[in-house]
Order: sequence, then C-alpha cells, then structure tokens
Amino acid sequence: MKLSCNRLKSYIKDADSIDWLKIWDLFTIRTAEVEGVVTRGDDMQDVVVAQITECKPHPSKPKYHLLKVTDGKNEYNILCGAPNVRTGLKAPLVKIGGMVSGIKIEAKCIAGFTSEGMLCSGTELGINDYSEGIIELPDDAPVGMDLKDYLPIKDIIVEIDNKSLTNRPDLWGHYGIAREIAAITKHELKPLEIEEIKNDLEDLSIEIVNPKLCKRYCSIKLDNITNNTTPLDLQIFLHYIDIKTISLIVDLTNILMVELGQPMHAFDSRKVQNIKVELAKDNDTFTTLDGITRTLTKDTLMIKNNDEYIGVAGIIGGLDSEIVADTTSITLESANFDATNIRKSAISLGRRTEASARYEKSLDPNIADISIKRFIYLLRQYNPDLIIASNLTDKKNYEDKELIVPLSKKMLKVYIDEDISNERIIEILESLEFKVKEEKDKYLVTVPSFRATKDISLEADLIEEIARIYGYENIEPKPLKINVTFKEHEFDYTNMYDLKKYLATRYGLHEVHSYLWYDSNFLKQNCITKENVKVINKNDNNILRDDLSLSL
Repeated sequence: MKLSCNRLKSYIKDADSIDWLKIWDLFTIRTAEVEGVVTRGDDMQDVVVAQITECKPHPSKPKYHLLKVTDGKNEYNILCGAPNVRTGLKAPLVKIGGMVSGIKIEAKCIAGFTSEGMLCSGTELGINDYSEGIIELPDDAPVGMDLKDYLPIKDIIVEIDNKSLTNRPDLWGHYGIAREIAAITKHELKPLEIEEIKNDLEDLSIEIVNPKLCKRYCSIKLDNITNNTTPLDLQIFLHYIDIKTISLIVDLTNILMVELGQPMHAFDSRKVQNIKVELAKDNDTFTTLDGITRTLTKDTLMIKNNDEYIGVAGIIGGLDSEIVADTTSITLESANFDATNIRKSAISLGRRTEASARYEKSLDPNIADISIKRFIYLLRQYNPDLIIASNLTDKKNYEDKELIVPLSKKMLKVYIDEDISNERIIEILESLEFKVKEEKDKYLVTVPSFRATKDISLEADLIEEIARIYGYENIEPKPLKINVTFKEHEFDYTNMYDLKKYLATRYGLHEVHSYLWYDSNFLKQNCITKENVKVINKNDNNILRDDLSLSL
C-alpha cells in the first residue's frame, strides 16, 4: 500500500515539525514494516505557469501549432502538437534549461521552427495519466508561478508491506496511519471534516436478504452534481499512490477508500431505485465494470436493483450501472460485508480488488456512515449546489457494543518491567483513541470500534500497544531471574526404563511400536473377523487393534 505524506500532513496538527523522511524508520519499529520511501517532484525544475497569447496553425504541418507563450515577464515561441491548445489557455511551461521527468529541455528546431521550451501533458510531467493534450490549468492560476508552488507536486511517497497490516484493518487508510504517526510523535490528530445530515426526507428502498453476510448497509441519494471533473491536486494524489483517475465521483469513492479504509460505490441513480442485498443463484452470469462476464455461485453475495444484478458485494460494480459522463445524480453505497464471504467470492470469481482486500480484513461497521458524510463534505467543495435527495438510509445487522478490557498494573509490570508512569500509560492509550479509567490496581480500557473487529481483545494486546508506542528500544533488556534447583527423579519412569533394559539384555527381547489400526481389507482377505472400535471416514477401512498377534 502506498501513502502520500502530503495527505498524512493534512490530518495532523503542526505536521511540519515532523521529519517525514526519517519518521518511517521509527514507524517500522512501532507499527508496520515500511518497504520504501520515494521523494516526488525533485526531477522537475524551472516549470512555470504560462499563458498562450497567440495560437496559429503551422503553414505546412497541420498537426502542429505555432504559439507565443508568456510567463508574465518574457515571451517564448513554442511549437506544439497538442490538439487542445488555444489562445488564452494556461498551461505548464518547461523553460530552456529546465527539467521534466529528469530530462533537460533544450531549444530544438522542429518542422522548420525553433521551439523555446515545452508545454507539457500530465504524463510528461509525471503527475497524472493524461497524455492526449497539454494540462489545462485553471483560469485563476497565477502566470509565472513555479508549478511546484502552485500544485502539490513535491511529495514523499511511502510503501508499506500489506502483510504487516493483516490484523490492522484500521491501517488500510491514510487517516489510520496518521493516527499512528501522531501517537508516535506526540502530535494531535485532527478530527475529520464531515457534513452532518438532517435526515428529514424519505428513506431509500433497501432490503438485506442475508443479514449475516451484510452487517450494515448505508446509502443516500445525491442530486445536482454539475461538476464531475477531478481537480489537479486530487489527480496528483491518486496518481502518486497508483490509482487511476476516472471522474470526480468515482475518484472520491477511491479517496475515501484510501483515506478511511472504507470501500464505497456510486451507482447512477437513473439505473438504481430499489436495492436488495442477496446471494446469487448457481451459474448465473454477471458483467462487471471491467467488461468481463463472470459466472456466479450460490455463495456470492450480490447487490440487486429490482431483482437485477448491479454489483458484486464488496468486490466490483456492474457495467450497466456505472457512472458516465452525463451522470448528475448518484446513489451512494457504504456497507460492511462478511470478511470470509468476500474472500471466498473474490477467489471464486478470480477478481481481487482494493475493496475486497479491505473487506477481507474485517472492517469496522461503524465507519460506514462516517464515510458517506465525509464523501458529501468533499463533493460539496466542487459542487456547492449539491442536493441531498434522500435520508441517509442505514440498515444495521450487528450489535454496537463497547469492548472493555481490564489491564492489571501488576501484569503490565511483569511483562514490560519498566517504570512507566500512570500518566504516560494513559497518554499512550488515549493517543490511540482508547478510553481509559484508572482504578487502584488496574485500568479499565474501552477499545475503539476500529480496533475491536480483529485486533484488540486481551490484556496482552493492550500491553503490546503500550510497549510499542513507549518504544521497545527504550526498554532495558534484563536477564530472567530463575531459581536453578535439581529436580527429584521420576521413579516411575526410571523403573520402567530399568525393566525394559533388563528384558532386552537378559532375555534378548525387542520393543515394538506397532500401528494402532487394522486394515479391514487385510482382515477380510484372510477371513479374520474382528469387531472393535471403528474410524468413521468415507472408506470405513480402519478399526482399532485389540492385540499384536497379526503383523500387517
């Protein structure tokens, strides 16, 4: 899993005081193994916001345009083959001597004209997958500004080993990682900004036929989405963590997945009216978003609309209900599905996704509604006239019960054997969002729901939390104090050994370790009848031996 340090900083107060290159060595010791740290943006130099002041077709090469481009101080002659160039457009300009993707740009004569720099596509800049034309910057982009000051191009990208996060579903998103960083560095974690919903409208039609496989299903309808273009800063973020940009709606579902670890799905509301969560029928087929028609089994949990399949629960959506260019209304899904069922279905369908990888880890059902409120908050930044067209409909099939684990002060001392103050112990646990009530000889620790699905359940788990954040390297290794005494002989064992030795040396006997079972087929072939304890299996070939007279 890849992480953007720019994104992590946005969740932590005073984040610039953290050394974001060095913190990952400590993170490996405290939390999970970091496989690599890469800086982005260092291979880009002297790239500025520029504006095209003149655009003429090439006299003999229709593919090219002759441009005059300004950086606010100087004017440059640029030859460009991009189809979207036009007068007034603002775009990134690499000046002569500048560098992009590690390549130095020089003046070059092309088709009879000298180009004094280069206007760039997203692919050439290494900030998105767009290669069909130059990047179109917003109209309010300040001409002459260094592009790295205008866009979040400078970043540190960290890759974490997924295997080390298997028991930590809360770490499958940037916000969970930020919580760990804040605890390790004694910083404060910012609360997530969300949009509260009044819920004074009508519920959506949602039916869960198999409640054991769907703990929670939250959904809401959103109308009047007029802007479905992902802004450049979000495109850069997604590109750096290897997620393809599609559209604002789809990209925001992916951003919530890599932010909170909660997979989400947006259906076009024109194609979805009545949602049903139900197991498929054996050998039914369904065409998924990737265009592949897949054969379902009776164990595959599906999302239906009016009894027609529209998605494979927790894995991938359907081709017929995807978000398209003219989508202005969506039905948003944020659900919690059974981890085992999702894992088996993903294997059966031969399609493991980022969503299924997270559901397999036993996600916290309590973040399903928070994710929807966060999605709406983010979407409204780019669609201020967004209309909430339904209640946040919430179907729950689980008991939301607090887990309280007692932690003995004596046991904590036995395990760690370090003088850690009560204040520091409580500070560590509360920084990880545990609630702590101190009593005379113990702590009563309330486990946050995002740590209670697969991780924290025992006193030893809490001791590990305290030890790792306190720092294993800060705990002094001490030898174990054991009283070494001779143990009295076990006379039964000694007598039995002496007897065996006497029989072997005096009478030439040998000890034989025989099989425990008779082979029933062997007994039948030799017309030997034996009735004894049988082993129940599909062949029923074995019975327990009752003497050693037969050699098998």
